[in-house]
Amino acid sequence: MKRKKIKYVSLESGAFLSDMVFQVMNAEERGVYCSLIFYLYENNGGLPLNPEYLKHLCNCENFEKVWEFIKRKFIIKRGRIYHKRVTAELERARQIFQVQSQKAVKRAIKR
Repeated sequence: MKRKKIKYVSLESGAFLSDMVFQVMNAEERGVYCSLIFYLYENNGGLPLNPEYLKHLCNCENFEKVWEFIKRKFIIKRGRIYHKRVTAELERARQIFQVQSQKAVKRAIKR
């Protein structure tokens, strides 16, 4: 069965704003960081760790320099990048979707 794409996740602005690393990021670093977070959500939580690809994805000529600062916010595993919070939120959204699907099946059976 094909996995349904998660269309909605909770994005907590306070988590960004209270993070000390995020607070000291300049505008370019924040832009790349947020872009990567959004792309991770759209790609089931993982992206290839390919600086040239990510540079174009984030539209950032200085990507390598920016990445040196922000990479500590990501998990790098088997040539891909992940983010702890993104992974947790996607799992939470999948669980909610699964519970709602099970409830819908039960309602359909009752009819």
